[in-house]
Amino acid sequence: DPTHLLIACEIRHRIADWEGILGVSDILTERIPTDHVFRMMINAAYSSRKFEQTLGLIQKYRLFHQEILPKNGRHVQADCLYQTGAFKESLVAAKTLKENNNQIPNLLLFADIAIKTGALHTALMLASEIEARSDIEAWPRLSIARIVGGKDLELAQRLWRQAMENLPNEALLN
Repeated sequence: DPTHLLIACEIRHRIADWEGILGVSDILTERIPTDHVFRMMINAAYSSRKFEQTLGLIQKYRLFHQEILPKNGRHVQADCLYQTGAFKESLVAAKTLKENNNQIPNLLLFADIAIKTGALHTALMLASEIEARSDIEAWPRLSIARIVGGKDLELAQRLWRQAMENLPNEALLN
């Protein structure tokens, strides 16, 4: 009975038993194709770093629901595309995500993918955007500063100074 499987998967999800959930993902997504089931399966696949399976579940979600993924699903999709070697597609997906929703995680994902794929001009523009925002913490600033330092030393230094001004106390104690 798929309802019993769903209950068991919800329990397994609470204890992060991703393998136990993924073993029945095909059955549940076909027999109970709700948003809840798909989100649970996508989360399990992504959390267990099964990026190809995550992308397959995202595609299946779109077939059943014929709609745009929720914001967090698009974030996961962009990262999975990068992780599976679809670099150009991941850059496009991250750019679209940031353009549609300029929240910090999306900006940082786009910057990360731009840097990793060698889109240095884009990465420098994003680093400037990160510099201008007051709502970004020290660690992302340090990460971006380290990466863009070879291309724009002044920008990297400004990011580094901003990070040092906002470094959490626990970082100083370690």
